[in-house]
Amino acid sequence: MTPEQKAAIAAKLGVDLATLDSDRLIELCLLHRAQPKALESFPNALTTEIDRRFTAAEITRDDVPYSVLQHFANQFTGAAPLFQRLMQEMAASINRDIWFTDNAEAFKAALANEEAATWLAGQPDILNKCLQNRLALGYIAQSATAATAILTREEALALWKNALALWDIWPQHAAGMQVLAKSGELIDYLFSIPAAVTAVQKQPVAIRALAANGKGVRHMTTITFMKTIVAEEEARKGFIVNNDIFQSVREDLYKAVSAAGSGWTKARTQQAAAISAVNALSAQFVSPAGLLFARFSRYNPQIARPNGKTTLKHPGGSIAAAGQDNNVVNQNNLNVVDGISFNGATFLASDDSNYVYAELWTPAP
Repeated sequence: MTPEQKAAIAAKLGVDLATLDSDRLIELCLLHRAQPKALESFPNALTTEIDRRFTAAEITRDDVPYSVLQHFANQFTGAAPLFQRLMQEMAASINRDIWFTDNAEAFKAALANEEAATWLAGQPDILNKCLQNRLALGYIAQSATAATAILTREEALALWKNALALWDIWPQHAAGMQVLAKSGELIDYLFSIPAAVTAVQKQPVAIRALAANGKGVRHMTTITFMKTIVAEEEARKGFIVNNDIFQSVREDLYKAVSAAGSGWTKARTQQAAAISAVNALSAQFVSPAGLLFARFSRYNPQIARPNGKTTLKHPGGSIAAAGQDNNVVNQNNLNVVDGISFNGATFLASDDSNYVYAELWTPAP
């Protein structure tokens, strides 16, 4: 459209709509649809005129003109129609980095609209153009609405999986990761891709999101992930909430952190016997940030008490593990790991027959 053409069309569309009959209004709607940027105020003017012109009595007399004109108005002013025109313009652009930079706010606003996001998820060609652009992919990953629309639609999901920069960009954004983490299937998919795992390990925001799902917790029970998790409050909460999973890997985690070259260091070692000492043991493990491993045995010379036990509580107070091995006394090693938690955990003794040995392991500087 040349400047002269734009001016001519704008002049046609800019007339006082109240002076025109309905047939001419319909013709102007077609003109606006052909060149929507010629006079962008036309849709608002049309809506105002429809409200003025079509009283209840007029609609009762003849509803056809109202139906046609209101249909046009809906197309011009709804979020999805406006987004459609925006995306058609993007698709025609020869440099999409420039386009997405210049139209960033309009694009992000549209992605936040459920109707527009649903429309985009159903347009494979346009969606793929967005997903293959790093800027657009980042904007999509910042929108829970857009991420939900795409990750819940089969064809859109397939295109998302093939986005070239997917694992460079998606793990950086909480909204997109939180949507992904709602799906155990997508979590499994992520952890099946080495590049995705490597990317997630570098992004605390991604780890926090995955820790909210038990399947994510299970996948992240490795010493590499734990180096980030021990220092991330929200990620730690995910493991605490999924305590059964956490406890099920305590032996494996201890073997991993204590192995030569693991990148972990034993920061604290302490044992305690009987009620007062066991209950005071927590003060030794307040810091640094790390994994706390514990062994519960019987204190000699106390006799075995069937109901005797030491309880390990996570930071926050929920129970991590509890018990007492009455077959051994004063056990000062972790040949068996009876409980795992984080620094800041607490111990509670039931009686003077309790004996605890604990180690705090922290990522090496």
